[in-house]
Amino acid sequence: MIVINFCFDLGLFILEKPPVLNLRRALIEPIYCFTGRQGVQMIKQLKFRRSTKGCRGFTMIELLTVILIVSILAAVSMAIMRGRIESAKWSEANAGAGTVRRAVYAYTADNGVDATRARFLGENLSVATIRLALGFDAMDLSGKYFVPGDYTVTAIDLRGTAEITVTGSKLGAPQGIKILRIDGSWQ
Repeated sequence: MIVINFCFDLGLFILEKPPVLNLRRALIEPIYCFTGRQGVQMIKQLKFRRSTKGCRGFTMIELLTVILIVSILAAVSMAIMRGRIESAKWSEANAGAGTVRRAVYAYTADNGVDATRARFLGENLSVATIRLALGFDAMDLSGKYFVPGDYTVTAIDLRGTAEITVTGSKLGAPQGIKILRIDGSWQ
């Protein structure tokens, strides 16, 4: 019995015998072609059968589809990560503002709250006298993204709780202004 196959790799019709269970015999056994003697010689040189029945692989469309899906997922994840990085930078500011708030509370507990003291503390913490009054060293509020001059006490209530405004001025700091409100909210 002879089977007719179309060999896609060589572009010719092949007459072949049905598959043989013996692998060695299958590799050595000659294959006959419609193209004549040259086709037979070419296939004998290959020493194995090329047919599309057992081929496994991916088409170009499948590969492009996978690349497209991966690139979309990468773009979405980069946008999410960028937002996480911004919030991590602002968490440094939140921690610093909380430290300033506790220092202002301790200062007002010792000295009382009046308009003069509130005005004195109302400047940003780049002023050395204010930092010293609150018990800060020059490097205490210096972080990766924020420096002491980025923290400003904007209001103090009668209990001594302060509202702190933070702006990023260092290279790489997040843009904008955040406020640690008197009620403790971070906006």
